[in-house]
Amino acid sequence: MTYKTEYILPMFSSNLEKEPEIQLTGLEVAIRISGYDDEEQFSEVLLKFQSVLEFTRTSSKFGITEGSYDTVIKIENSKRLTELKETNERDYALWSPNHYAFYLDGSGFFQVIADSFEVERLA
Repeated sequence: MTYKTEYILPMFSSNLEKEPEIQLTGLEVAIRISGYDDEEQFSEVLLKFQSVLEFTRTSSKFGITEGSYDTVIKIENSKRLTELKETNERDYALWSPNHYAFYLDGSGFFQVIADSFEVERLA
Protein backbone atom coordinates (compact mmCIF):
# COMPACT_ATOMS: atom_id res chain seq x y z
CA MET A 1 0.00 0.00 0.00
CA THR A 2 1.07 3.53 -0.71
CA TYR A 3 -0.45 6.81 0.47
CA LYS A 4 -0.83 9.97 -1.55
CA THR A 5 -1.96 13.30 -0.10
CA GLU A 6 -5.01 14.57 -1.98
CA TYR A 7 -6.08 17.55 0.17
CA ILE A 8 -5.06 19.15 3.48
CA LEU A 9 -7.94 20.76 5.38
CA PRO A 10 -7.57 24.54 5.93
CA MET A 11 -8.78 24.15 9.54
CA PHE A 12 -7.90 21.93 12.48
CA SER A 13 -10.45 19.23 13.18
CA SER A 14 -9.88 19.93 16.88
CA ASN A 15 -11.32 23.42 16.18
CA LEU A 16 -14.46 22.50 14.24
CA GLU A 17 -17.44 24.80 14.60
CA LYS A 18 -19.83 21.82 14.58
CA GLU A 19 -19.97 18.13 13.75
CA PRO A 20 -19.32 17.43 10.03
CA GLU A 21 -22.52 17.32 7.96
CA ILE A 22 -22.77 14.21 5.79
CA GLN A 23 -25.09 14.14 2.80
CA LEU A 24 -25.73 10.99 0.76
CA THR A 25 -27.36 11.61 -2.62
CA GLY A 26 -27.52 8.81 -5.15
CA LEU A 27 -23.92 7.72 -5.66
CA GLU A 28 -22.43 10.93 -4.19
CA VAL A 29 -21.23 11.55 -0.65
CA ALA A 30 -20.68 15.17 0.38
CA ILE A 31 -19.16 16.12 3.74
CA ARG A 32 -19.34 19.76 4.90
CA ILE A 33 -16.61 20.71 7.38
CA SER A 34 -16.29 24.12 9.03
CA GLY A 35 -13.88 25.40 11.64
CA TYR A 36 -10.86 27.51 12.52
CA ASP A 37 -7.13 27.34 11.93
CA ASP A 38 -4.41 28.28 14.46
CA GLU A 39 -4.87 31.99 13.62
CA GLU A 40 -8.64 31.83 14.26
CA GLN A 41 -9.41 32.15 10.52
CA PHE A 42 -12.73 30.52 9.65
CA SER A 43 -12.96 28.09 6.72
CA GLU A 44 -15.69 25.89 5.34
CA VAL A 45 -15.23 23.19 2.71
CA LEU A 46 -17.35 20.58 1.02
CA LEU A 47 -15.57 17.29 0.30
CA LYS A 48 -17.39 15.65 -2.62
CA PHE A 49 -16.91 12.02 -3.62
CA GLN A 50 -18.50 10.81 -6.88
CA SER A 51 -19.61 7.31 -7.90
CA VAL A 52 -19.29 6.00 -4.34
CA LEU A 53 -19.22 2.22 -3.90
CA GLU A 54 -18.60 2.25 -0.13
CA PHE A 55 -18.58 4.80 2.71
CA THR A 56 -17.59 4.10 6.32
CA ARG A 57 -17.09 6.14 9.47
CA THR A 58 -15.21 4.36 12.25
CA SER A 59 -14.08 5.28 15.74
CA SER A 60 -10.41 6.19 15.94
CA LYS A 61 -10.10 3.57 18.67
CA PHE A 62 -10.08 0.99 15.86
CA GLY A 63 -7.14 2.52 14.03
CA ILE A 64 -6.45 5.29 11.57
CA THR A 65 -4.15 5.40 8.58
CA GLU A 66 -0.86 7.25 8.84
CA GLY A 67 -0.94 10.70 7.24
CA SER A 68 -4.74 11.03 7.33
CA TYR A 69 -5.08 13.48 10.26
CA ASP A 70 -6.93 16.53 8.82
CA THR A 71 -5.82 15.29 5.38
CA VAL A 72 -7.64 13.41 2.62
CA ILE A 73 -5.31 10.70 1.37
CA LYS A 74 -5.60 8.19 -1.45
CA ILE A 75 -4.61 4.67 -0.46
CA GLU A 76 -3.26 2.89 -3.51
CA ASN A 77 -3.34 -0.91 -3.68
CA SER A 78 -5.33 -1.12 -0.43
CA LYS A 79 -6.53 -4.40 1.00
CA ARG A 80 -10.14 -3.25 0.57
CA LEU A 81 -9.65 -2.46 -3.13
CA THR A 82 -8.14 -5.94 -3.61
CA GLU A 83 -11.16 -7.52 -1.88
CA LEU A 84 -13.59 -5.61 -4.12
CA LYS A 85 -11.65 -6.62 -7.24
CA GLU A 86 -11.64 -10.30 -6.21
CA THR A 87 -15.40 -10.16 -5.54
CA ASN A 88 -16.30 -8.82 -8.99
CA GLU A 89 -13.44 -8.24 -11.43
CA ARG A 90 -15.69 -7.23 -14.35
CA ASP A 91 -17.47 -4.39 -12.50
CA TYR A 92 -14.28 -3.40 -10.70
CA ALA A 93 -12.61 -2.82 -14.08
CA LEU A 94 -15.62 -0.75 -15.18
CA TRP A 95 -15.62 1.45 -12.04
CA SER A 96 -11.84 1.68 -11.46
CA PRO A 97 -12.43 2.89 -7.87
CA ASN A 98 -10.05 4.76 -5.59
CA HIS A 99 -9.73 4.41 -1.82
CA TYR A 100 -9.83 7.75 0.04
CA ALA A 101 -9.45 8.22 3.79
CA PHE A 102 -9.21 11.02 6.37
CA TYR A 103 -9.35 11.41 10.13
CA LEU A 104 -11.16 14.22 11.97
CA ASP A 105 -10.38 14.63 15.68
CA GLY A 106 -13.46 13.79 17.72
CA SER A 107 -15.48 12.80 14.62
CA GLY A 108 -13.78 9.60 13.52
CA PHE A 109 -11.96 7.95 10.66
CA PHE A 110 -13.71 8.20 7.29
CA GLN A 111 -13.08 5.90 4.32
CA VAL A 112 -14.66 6.29 0.89
CA ILE A 113 -14.32 3.97 -2.10
CA ALA A 114 -15.21 6.20 -5.04
CA ASP A 115 -14.38 7.07 -8.63
CA SER A 116 -13.27 10.62 -7.86
CA PHE A 117 -12.93 13.34 -5.25
CA GLU A 118 -13.12 17.13 -5.36
CA VAL A 119 -13.22 20.02 -2.92
CA GLU A 120 -15.52 23.03 -2.99
CA ARG A 121 -14.32 25.92 -0.84
CA LEU A 122 -17.38 27.57 0.74
CA ALA A 123 -15.73 30.14 3.04
